[in-house]
Amino acid sequence: MEISRRNLLKTASMAGLGMAAPEEIYKKKKKHNFTFSLNTSTIREQNLGLIGEMECAAKAGYDAIEIWMNTLQKYKDAGGNLADVRKRAADLNLKIADCIGFPKWIIDDKTEREKSLEQ
Repeated sequence: MEISRRNLLKTASMAGLGMAAPEEIYKKKKKHNFTFSLNTSTIREQNLGLIGEMECAAKAGYDAIEIWMNTLQKYKDAGGNLADVRKRAADLNLKIADCIGFPKWIIDDKTEREKSLEQ
């Protein structure tokens, strides 16, 4: 039976994750001179939601996360609180590097531009 490199790495990484409690995974990060940040567009199709994306980034060993404005807006629309996001990020030992979006601040409609800048 032939095994692909991808399946080998997937299996090995899952075995490694199973050896430590999740809390240990979040807190055990190597010290280095730069920040590894996950752009969540790479996992968007998994539909994990904001908190799920943060947990995924932390479990994978990222130092930070780049969230998307539409994901944050969905979280807020469902009753989520930004203070809770900040606390969860701290609990996961994860920085929020930025929030990516495409605001309409450059359009020639004053009302739409003001709403976009407020966001």
